[in-house]
Amino acid sequence: MKIAVVGAGVAGSYVAKKLMEMGHEVTVYEYKDKTRGCECAWGVPISHIKSITPNPPIINRVNKVIINGIKIRVKNFGIIEKRKWLNDILPNDTIKGPLIDRNELRIYDYVIDATGYKRLLLGSSEREYIAPTKQFLAIVDDLDSECAYFNIEKDGYSWAFPARDYWHIGSGSLSGANDKY
Repeated sequence: MKIAVVGAGVAGSYVAKKLMEMGHEVTVYEYKDKTRGCECAWGVPISHIKSITPNPPIINRVNKVIINGIKIRVKNFGIIEKRKWLNDILPNDTIKGPLIDRNELRIYDYVIDATGYKRLLLGSSEREYIAPTKQFLAIVDDLDSECAYFNIEKDGYSWAFPARDYWHIGSGSLSGANDKY
């Protein structure tokens, strides 16, 4: 079968790999057409990633998570590099640029929307709320590089986790006011 997966995040790349292993012809569409050059990193359970590829591109291991000042010891949590992950698990010609026209999808037997909160194909629900976020990479000297930080407040949240020689830092608003966080 010909299957399109829209979205090359953790879920989209995983399902694309599994479908290819089952013998399907899979094409992945990614919003950013420069995905293979993306400097993003993801925090994931290492055992799950190792079930997909034996040598995952782990760029840091985290043994503590601090949520609102409460320290939690964790095992098996790592930060992986998205670009290397995609290069390792998907053939080079699998990922296409952004989906320009939904009519492109008519040639496929099945289409999987793995776009996360963007809901590119499924559209939104009247009851859902999408929290605006801001993310960036920064060099930070005074945080513990074996720790991921999360802060959740009444009207917003923030996070910081170590990558290589930089931190992935972000914040989001739960009140709709994108300028507060």
